Amino acid sequence: MTGTPTFNIYIMARTGKLDHLQADEGFQATMKVLKTMGLDAIEFNHHTAQPLEEQFWEQFDGVYNLTEAEMRSDLPLFVADPNNRARVEALIGGGVASSSENTRRLN
Repeated sequence: MTGTPTFNIYIMARTGKLDHLQADEGFQATMKVLKTMGLDAIEFNHHTAQPLEEQFWEQFDGVYNLTEAEMRSDLPLFVADPNNRARVEALIGGGVASSSENTRRLN
């Protein structure tokens, strides 16, 4: 599973697609860490057209109480390259989010 994003592994594991790895120590350690992070609270709905990864990230924001205003203020912490930061700021329209925050998908 080298090269596969950890959260995709978690999604596959939570949806029963990696049961063959149950005995693998690395897999068990990853699952333990993600559970300790509180990600076991995320539930997947198989009766919707929304992809599982989108369901994951939507609920991830709720688990960690992430808001657009906080993410804007923390932008320098997770986008180190000034050129990339300018692109991200351009995508989200710049400025500070109002108190009536709306969720927007950045494509």
